[in-house]
Amino acid sequence: MLKKNIFALLLLSVSSSTFATTSKDYALAGANAVTAAVCLSNLVNYPNEKRLKETERMDELLSIFQRDGHIFIEGIKGEKINREDARKYVPIVLRDFFGLQISDDFYLGRVYQTLNSSTTNKLAEGLDAFSKNYAQELGYNASNAYANSNCALIK
Repeated sequence: MLKKNIFALLLLSVSSSTFATTSKDYALAGANAVTAAVCLSNLVNYPNEKRLKETERMDELLSIFQRDGHIFIEGIKGEKINREDARKYVPIVLRDFFGLQISDDFYLGRVYQTLNSSTTNKLAEGLDAFSKNYAQELGYNASNAYANSNCALIK
């Protein structure tokens, strides 16, 4: 009985990083974090009435970004990602901040800021920012980008 209790306590105390056991797992956690952030950025650009209906999904995507982002950072700090997997699976935006002496949350905030800005710029390409329909057209582009990126499948 004591062995079962100790085993149960060990299972409860294990962090989510145990799901990332290989170099590839840690690298893919970073890639998934980036995908979640881009999908969140698409939702942020929805028109107000549609965006209000998606707040739960936006919270979900933010949680995925933070969870997988922290797993990725753990892999970097623990030197658990080899060069080959970093080259194959880690998006460049995550590599831009390697080696900076900043907190993990600040790092993730900078990554999100960069991705959000880039996503919004892509959605706005070819649109007239002074048009009265700008927000509607941007929202339409965001909706298409969200659907075409299979964002609903990200867990």
